[in-house]
Amino acid sequence: MIHGPIIRQHEPMSVNEHPHILYKYEPFTLRAIQNLKRQSLYFGSPSGFNDPFDCALTPRFKPPTDIETNAVAAKFIADPATPPQMRELLQSLPMPQLKEQLLASAKNLVQQQCDDFNKTNGISCFSEINDNLLMWSHYGGQHRSFCLEFNTRYELGCFMFCGQSNSLNRHNGYWDSNSTGVR
Repeated sequence: MIHGPIIRQHEPMSVNEHPHILYKYEPFTLRAIQNLKRQSLYFGSPSGFNDPFDCALTPRFKPPTDIETNAVAAKFIADPATPPQMRELLQSLPMPQLKEQLLASAKNLVQQQCDDFNKTNGISCFSEINDNLLMWSHYGGQHRSFCLEFNTRYELGCFMFCGQSNSLNRHNGYWDSNSTGVR
């Protein structure tokens, strides 16, 4: 269905509910027309967004306690897969430096996981309403575009609802309505 902008009030759904109908505002671009013709959706990488804080994964860390630090160090020291140099380092470092190293290692590991997530997942934005002037202006090519309607009772299994009821994600690439795979 193609819809035009109208002003109206909208009551948001609770986070646990899923809307039965979702809308996607699309500008008149070659990519949008090709996707419409192929019945496919593009899911962009969060790393390519123009706002660096949009979809930014920013975990917070608290310094480990002495007990937590000793438990982690003991686990690595007891593990036969731990290289001897690492075992010696864990046994010889003073507690403040050991805590600092443990925290830095945790931050690096989590940052790597966040970067990997952003490289391997894609996002496409949907709305529960089809007549929001701001959405038409921002995502709908300044009111010269079209809005796609999706019935979420069908084909919803290939999406995951994330956080808010109007966010869906799929691995990077395209979702093709004629298959369950990503192109």
